[in-house]
Amino acid sequence: MATNLYQSSIQELTKTIEDCLKNKEKTILFDFILLTIDIMAWLSRDPHNADSTREDFIHWVEEFLLPDQDSTAKAKIYMLPDAL
Repeated sequence: MATNLYQSSIQELTKTIEDCLKNKEKTILFDFILLTIDIMAWLSRDPHNADSTREDFIHWVEEFLLPDQDSTAKAKIYMLPDAL
């Protein structure tokens, strides 16, 4: 059951992101990308913690999104939400 819910949620987020790309809705697209990363960080957190933290978000980005990037590239990613 949980796997089906997870799969359908990811499919729905992916479709929304694709629709935003098609319609050039950049602000909404960026929000959904951040939301998706936050969800993935939550799913990757220590299962003993009810909530994910900023550190969980950063860890997920560094491990899965930017594994081979230098610290300057990572810093730019972390500053993006503040730029909006």
